[in-house]
Amino acid sequence: MDAINILSVVAAWITIWFLLRERSEQNRPYLQISFELIRSNLACVVLRNTGNVPLSVKELQFDRGFIEQLPERDKKGLEHNKIDNLIIFPGKQWIICLGVIIPEILEKYDKKVLKLDYTYSRLKRKKKYVETSEIDFEQYGRCLVYISDIDELRQVDKRIANDIESVRKDIKKYKLL
Repeated sequence: MDAINILSVVAAWITIWFLLRERSEQNRPYLQISFELIRSNLACVVLRNTGNVPLSVKELQFDRGFIEQLPERDKKGLEHNKIDNLIIFPGKQWIICLGVIIPEILEKYDKKVLKLDYTYSRLKRKKKYVETSEIDFEQYGRCLVYISDIDELRQVDKRIANDIESVRKDIKKYKLL
């Protein structure tokens, strides 16, 4: 009889321990960092709170090798970012634009993997979560076959500009003769 009582108490404590652990996991912040196409094929990094509690992004470091390839105006903003206590509420997101389109990354960049190191915590709490995420643009490149209307217009515009330039050269050439 005593053995059954002891087993019942142990089972109850184990159940309570699992419930407390599950509850602490639900109250933990979860930051998801991903790549998304915004406005046609502009490369953007999205910071999304997928947890149930507000979180504070303490630090966000972009891979220096990748950032060095970006245009000067965007490179400065990402290299020396001052992200400190950026608050993201549950279900909300922040978008950071890299200032470059995906085809440019795939065609011109040597390094096509962006590594991000970030630290975040639950709002007004000291426990920090340190994570790393990698975005491989070359891997996404195989999936980005769709050409939007804007891209098609951009390509037509380039062809027309090239045709106009060749006509101008021909006119100058004939004027000299």
